[in-house]
Amino acid sequence: MARVANGKNFSYPGYNEMLTGAPDARIDSNAKRPTPTSTSWSAQPQAGLRGKVAAVCSWDVFPYILNVQRSGLPVNAGWVPLAGESLTPGQLVLNRMIAQSPRVWENSRYDAFTFQVAMEQLRRDAPRVLYIGLGDTDEHSHNGRYDHYLRAARHFDANLKSLWDELQSRPESRGTTTMIVTTDHGRGDPPRGWRDHGVKTAGSEASGSPSSAPTPPRSASARGPPS
Repeated sequence: MARVANGKNFSYPGYNEMLTGAPDARIDSNAKRPTPTSTSWSAQPQAGLRGKVAAVCSWDVFPYILNVQRSGLPVNAGWVPLAGESLTPGQLVLNRMIAQSPRVWENSRYDAFTFQVAMEQLRRDAPRVLYIGLGDTDEHSHNGRYDHYLRAARHFDANLKSLWDELQSRPESRGTTTMIVTTDHGRGDPPRGWRDHGVKTAGSEASGSPSSAPTPPRSASARGPPS
């Protein structure tokens, strides 16, 4: 069982705590402000990793969480297209799809796009460290769509397998790669708390524990089973 220590139980404080190793009381909202805390990513030049670290994320706050102004870390997040002059055919197609797709959430790109963007970057650049930040389960939970929540979780599991299979198919990463799966917070207790998290939502401080696994609402079956 893991529990967040920041006492706020929502995203920016959770990610900041995760990436720095300790909570920071100054991070008290999800506002787009560069983190004042030095994260592990800031050490990439000293560690000989400049140009070998990248982040691809669904949520458009990640450039601030990772403080790209200070870290210089290349971060593709939200609905921002991939930039550069040497994009692969797959990256060009993704740019067109991302630009033309209707947006349910203005500040969070669909994980289906984010994961493929990450895979294309992995295949092209072979970064030593790749951070992938997904968010569909959180968005669907806030919308009260348990059916979509389950579908997003299932897709996450499938994507995780695809990522691992890709890494194991590459001689340079086979048997030498560590994959860490984390989350920024838990969710509230059933029967209704699964939709939310935060200081006022009991159970949402528990990340990855049984209390953060929602119980299906009675009305979920009315929307049809996940597919």
